[in-house]
Amino acid sequence: MRKVISENRIRIAGIALFLVVAAFCMSSAGLIGEKDVILINEVCSSNLSVIADENGKYPGWIELYNPGDHDISLEGWSISNSGKKLRKYVFPDVTIPADGYLVVYADKTEVKEKNDPDAPFSIKEYIMTGRGSVVTEDVTEIHLPFSLSGDGERLYLSGKSKEIVDSVKVSSLDYNTSWGRIYDGVDQFSVLDPTPGYSNNKAESVTEKKLTPPVFSAKSGFYDEPFELSLTAMEGKEIRYTTDGSVPTEDSELYSGPIYIKDRSDEENLYAGRTDTSVDFLPYGEAQWDLPDSPVDKCTVIRAAVFDDSGNSSKTVTVSYFVGFDEKHDYDGCGIISLVTDPDNLFDHEKGIYVVGKTGEDYFKEQVSLSSDAVKYLEENPDTPLDGSVSICGITLNDWTPSNYTNRGPEWERETEVAVFSADTRKLLMEQTAGLRIKGNRTRNYAQKSFNLFARKIYGRDTFAVPFLDGDKGESSITLYTGANDERTKTKDRIVSELTNELDFGTIKYGPLYHVFLDGEYWGVYEAAERQNAEYIEKHYGVKKDDVVMVKNGMMSEGLAEDEELYNDLKHYLYTYGDKFADDEVYRRFTEMVDIDSMIDYYAARIYIESGADWPASNIAFWRSREVTGSPYEDGKWRFLMFDNNLNMLGSSVSKNMIEFASSGGDMFASCMQNESFRNAFAERMTSIMGTVYDPSETERVIEEVSEMTAKAAVSSEKRWYGKNADETYFERRMKEISDFFIERPKWISEFLEKM
Repeated sequence: MRKVISENRIRIAGIALFLVVAAFCMSSAGLIGEKDVILINEVCSSNLSVIADENGKYPGWIELYNPGDHDISLEGWSISNSGKKLRKYVFPDVTIPADGYLVVYADKTEVKEKNDPDAPFSIKEYIMTGRGSVVTEDVTEIHLPFSLSGDGERLYLSGKSKEIVDSVKVSSLDYNTSWGRIYDGVDQFSVLDPTPGYSNNKAESVTEKKLTPPVFSAKSGFYDEPFELSLTAMEGKEIRYTTDGSVPTEDSELYSGPIYIKDRSDEENLYAGRTDTSVDFLPYGEAQWDLPDSPVDKCTVIRAAVFDDSGNSSKTVTVSYFVGFDEKHDYDGCGIISLVTDPDNLFDHEKGIYVVGKTGEDYFKEQVSLSSDAVKYLEENPDTPLDGSVSICGITLNDWTPSNYTNRGPEWERETEVAVFSADTRKLLMEQTAGLRIKGNRTRNYAQKSFNLFARKIYGRDTFAVPFLDGDKGESSITLYTGANDERTKTKDRIVSELTNELDFGTIKYGPLYHVFLDGEYWGVYEAAERQNAEYIEKHYGVKKDDVVMVKNGMMSEGLAEDEELYNDLKHYLYTYGDKFADDEVYRRFTEMVDIDSMIDYYAARIYIESGADWPASNIAFWRSREVTGSPYEDGKWRFLMFDNNLNMLGSSVSKNMIEFASSGGDMFASCMQNESFRNAFAERMTSIMGTVYDPSETERVIEEVSEMTAKAAVSSEKRWYGKNADETYFERRMKEISDFFIERPKWISEFLEKM
C-alpha cells in the first residue's frame, strides 16, 4: 500500500526543497517580523489508530505549524472548513512555540476546560517544539465543532483580524494517511505516513491507488470442478497477484495467462502448524493442542492489483474459491467465512496480532534484566537466546504475560477481507473489508483465538452487508467466538444466554456457527456473537451510545475520560460504607446508585451456575447512562451485564456454596448481603429463578437444542485443533455433565439459602 520515495526522487526533492525554502524564507523574512504566520501543516481525516485523544478516541486531526523564530499566541485566531463561515472555532490563549506544532481534533465535540469554563486554557502533549521535545503543561485538548470528510475538503486558518492566513485543499484520503507538506512549511503537498506533532521532513510518501482494479472472470464461491481464472486490466497495465493472502506489490507474481484454480487441500500448510501463536508451544510450555502435521482443507485465495511504470497502482481485489467441497460433508449445516489479511498482519514478529512476537520478547528481556541471578547467568552463558524460548533462572512466559496477541485497541486492528457464504446453498452473501482484532483475556493465548470484526466507513461501510445475528440489519461489529475455555464444545455461553435472556440484565445473543478459513487454511468453527459495548446498550435499552458509560473488570470500557468520576463515586461509596450496609439508610443510598433488581437477578443467575474459577473477581460488567433524564434506563443507575460462562456448570462445582463464596468477596454483593431486606429479596428471587429459568425440564430443552445445533461442528473443530488428542466422545460427556449439573444443583441451592 505504501512506498518510500526512491533515492532519485529524494535527491530531486531535496534540490527542490532548498529552492522552495530559500524562496519562502526570503519572501517571509520581513513578513514574520511584521505579521505572525501559522500554517496548516498536516491533516488526517480518517484516523483509525494514528493518535488518540484523552478519551481514547481517534478523531480526525489538523496539525498547525509555526515556521517563525518566536512563539505565537493563537488567541483570537480561527479555523474552519467553510469559506462562508471562517470563525467556526476561535482559539483561546494557546501558544505554539517557534518551529513548533499544535494538533487539534476535528470531531464536532468542542471541549471547554472541565468544571471551570473561566479557567485559563492550556494544551498538553500535542504542542511540540521543532526539536521534538514535549511542552508539558497540565491541559485540556482542543476539539473543533466540525469533523473532516475523508473525501476531501478545504480548510481555512484566519488571524486575529479575520484575514485568511492559510488555506489548504485536502485531498481524498485512505485511513491512517495524511495530507501534508512534504517538508515543514513548503507549498508542496502529498499523501503521507502521518507524523502528528512532529516534523514532516522525514515522513514517508504514500502511493495513491489511482488505477482501475483488475477484473476477475469468476467471483468468490464454491465450484465443483477446477477451472481457469482470467484477469484483465486496462491496456498497457500489468497485473501482479499472490496466492498466500499477502497484498500484491510490484515484486509479486506477474499475471501472464489464466490461473488454474483447483482444490489446494493437499498442498503444504503455510500457517496451520505455526507454534509461535501461544507460549504453551514453547519448550517449557504444556500445549494441550496437537497442530496438524498433514495438510488441512484449503480454499484458493487470489489477491491481485494493477501497476504501471510510474509506480501507480490500483486497490487490491481479493477472491476466495472453494473447489470440490461438495464432497466434504463435515462442513454441512454451517456457514462458511473466509478471512483474508496480509500474513504479516497475523504472524509478523513486530506487528502480527496472532503471535507472541516482539511484545513477548521485550517483556521477557525486561524480566531477565531485573533479576541479578539471570544477569549473572547471561554473563556466563552469553549465547543464551533472549526471545523467551528457554527459561532463564526460572523466568518464563506464561498465559498472562504480555504478547503481541494480548495487545488491544485500534493500533492492533488489521484490515481484513471478509467473505460469507450461506449454510444451505453456499451462496456468496457478502464480501466486505473490515477490521480484525484478537478478542478475549487469558484465552488469547489459545492456539485458536476469538476475533472481533469491525465494519467501519473508512473500510467502505459502517455496517456489515448481511446480519450475522438474524436481525433486520447488519451489525457494526461482531465477535467470531471460539467458546474460549469451552472451545471443545462451544455450548456453555450459548446455553446460559438462552436460559437467562429474559432476566433483568444484559445477555449476549449468539448467532449461527461458521467454519472459518484464515488466509485460505481451515481454522475451525466459530460462533457469531454480539459485542457488549455502547452500541449494544443503544440497541437493547434505547440509551444513545454516546451517553453510555460502561465498566468491565474494574476498567472503563465505554465513555469519556471524565466519566471515570462516575465510577469513582460508586467505588468511593463502597470503600467508605461497604461494611455498614446493615444500616438501612446506607443501603437505601446505595440503591439510588445501582439498579437493585438488575443486581439481584444478575447475582442470583450467576451464583446458581458459577464454579468460582475467576468470578466475582473477574468477568463482571455494568453500565449506566451519563445523563439523567428520567426516561427508562436514563436514571444514572448502574445495571449489570452477563458474559463469560464457559468455565461454569461443572460437576465438580455442583455442591459448591457460591452464595457464601460471593458474600465473602469484598465486592458490592458482599456489602449488600449485610442488609436483611436485600438478603430476603435475593433469596426470594433466587428461589423463583431456580424454579423457572433453571428448572431441569427447561434446561434440558435448551441443552438439547444447542447440542443438536453444535455437536457436528464442534467435533470437526476439535479434530482440527487437537488432532490425535481429539476425543469424539468428549462433546457427549460434557453435555451430560451440564445436564446433570442442573438436575443436582437445586437441592444444594435450597440448602445454601436456608443457611443464609
